[in-house]
Amino acid sequence: VVSGVLATLTGQVVVYVLGFLTSILIARALGAAGRGEYYVPVIAATASVAVANIGLESANTVFFARRDYTLSQLSRNASFMALVTAPVASGAMVLLFLATSSTVFRSISLEHYLIAIATIPFTLHLLWLANTFLLAKRIARSQFALAVGGAVQFTGSLVLALLDALTVTAVLLFYGASVMCPWVLHMLWSRD
Repeated sequence: VVSGVLATLTGQVVVYVLGFLTSILIARALGAAGRGEYYVPVIAATASVAVANIGLESANTVFFARRDYTLSQLSRNASFMALVTAPVASGAMVLLFLATSSTVFRSISLEHYLIAIATIPFTLHLLWLANTFLLAKRIARSQFALAVGGAVQFTGSLVLALLDALTVTAVLLFYGASVMCPWVLHMLWSRD
């Protein structure tokens, strides 16, 4: 129990520190307007994931605790649910943008919005895979994968900020990489 708590705590601290440092870089390099152009699409995608999550994490934990399903079955279920849920969530977010592009998303380009929305399927699946790793007592690996994502986002942002070349598009792509890297690692490690 102690090692699991320490792995989770350490992983979360690393991810939050990297996120904090990245947000400072973004704020300094892009200014208030650029920061808003970055965060509004990211928050929209994050809100969509929160709604589309549909409680699968909690359900998987209950099913596993009752020994109703194996981790392999829960993992396959999470993958299937991501394939079903993510296109609906992403489509709904595109429709929301089109319906409110002159008000809510007035200063947000469709290109930037779509970059953030493209992360929804991977974020959902990553969320559910991380839960499966937790149930399988592979917390350290999962936290390491999340830290890799944070490190990629921070390092990329830092390099471009130092070159005075950090743009909203680049920051959004690094955000996408911060989701994709841990997702890829979870997918690779879930085969072990």
